[in-house]
Amino acid sequence: MFNLLRDLDHTRSDWKIRVRVTRMWTPKEATNNPFSKNLILLDREDSHLEAFVVSEAWDVLQDMMFEGQVYDIYSFVCCDSTGKLRPVSSNISIVLTSQTVVLPAPNEVSTIPRHKFEITELSQLYSLTRSYPLDVIPSHAIVEPILILASMRSIFIQGRLELISTGSTCIYVNPDYEEMRRVRLRLLDQW
Repeated sequence: MFNLLRDLDHTRSDWKIRVRVTRMWTPKEATNNPFSKNLILLDREDSHLEAFVVSEAWDVLQDMMFEGQVYDIYSFVCCDSTGKLRPVSSNISIVLTSQTVVLPAPNEVSTIPRHKFEITELSQLYSLTRSYPLDVIPSHAIVEPILILASMRSIFIQGRLELISTGSTCIYVNPDYEEMRRVRLRLLDQW
């Protein structure tokens, strides 16, 4: 039996999760950064969180862990998500260490979605203040191509709203994503 991401907390380290790696990137922080990779993990209940992989663990995992694949992950550490550049809204992150076990999950490709976005329309940015980056779609999302600008940070510079990318930013073109279809239908009704 696997734990759901929404149930993770600091009380133990013997968690077992089955997740899809929806994004992975190399952090761009200082050279003494103990983490080799950052991941966004998604489970079958559409919960997601950020995972950090320590250098020693990535040395072992780099040849078997790929974006888009589903894995069973055991024995990791939970910690609080902090900072302005965290890529998702979850308050918990996990750290994969050299004691963590990662195994490819058999026959689980279709039960876990490929992506999860916390969609914000470009027209709504002025009214939002968040401590984590945004997944943004332009207001003209009723025409092709449809873009999702994932993990963008919004800031005001000299009174002007600007979007800036982060280490986790990714641009998706015409994604096959159910929430995107709902947003598009709503925009068509307004147009």
